Amino acid sequence: MNEYVKALLYLYPSLKPMTEDFKEHIQNKAYLSFATKMGTEQFAEYLAGEVIKKKKMEEISLEMDELINKLSEKERFLLEMRYFRRKKKIRLFMESLGEKALGSRRSYFRNQGKLFDKLCEKLQRRGFTESLFLERYNDLDGITEVMRFISSGKEESLKRKEQELVSLLVREGS
Repeated sequence: MNEYVKALLYLYPSLKPMTEDFKEHIQNKAYLSFATKMGTEQFAEYLAGEVIKKKKMEEISLEMDELINKLSEKERFLLEMRYFRRKKKIRLFMESLGEKALGSRRSYFRNQGKLFDKLCEKLQRRGFTESLFLERYNDLDGITEVMRFISSGKEESLKRKEQELVSLLVREGS
C-alpha cells in the first residue's frame, strides 16, 4: 500500500535529469526522422507519445517539487536519508542541523514513519491517489522499474543500509 509514494520519493532526485534526457531523445529522433522505417503518420504518433511521456514526467516533478519545498529542513533531511541518499546534501544537513538532525535511533525511525504518512496524505488530498498514479503513469519506464523493485522486496537492502548509516551517525553524534 502506498508503494507509489515510495516510488515517487526514490525517483525524485532523478526526475529532472530523466526529463532532460527524454527531451534530448525526442529531439534526436526528430532530427533523424529521415532514417526511420516507419511511415510518416506512424512516426508522428510515436513522437507525440514520447512528448506526452515527457510532459507526464514534468507533471510529477512539479508536483513533488511543490510538496517537498513546503517541508521543514528536518523533514527534507529525513527524505535525503531514506530516499534520496545524496551524500553531499546529507553532510550539509548534518552541518546545519547538528546533533538534533537525527535525535535517537528510535525517534529517527518514528519521524520517518510520520513523515511518510504526512506525504501520503498530502498527495491524496491533491488527488494524487494510487489508482490515478498507476492509471496515468504506468507507461513511464523509470516508474515501473522502481515499483517492481519495491514490490519484489529488494527495498529491504536499502533499509539495512539506512539502519547502518543511522547507527553510525547516532554514535558519532553522541
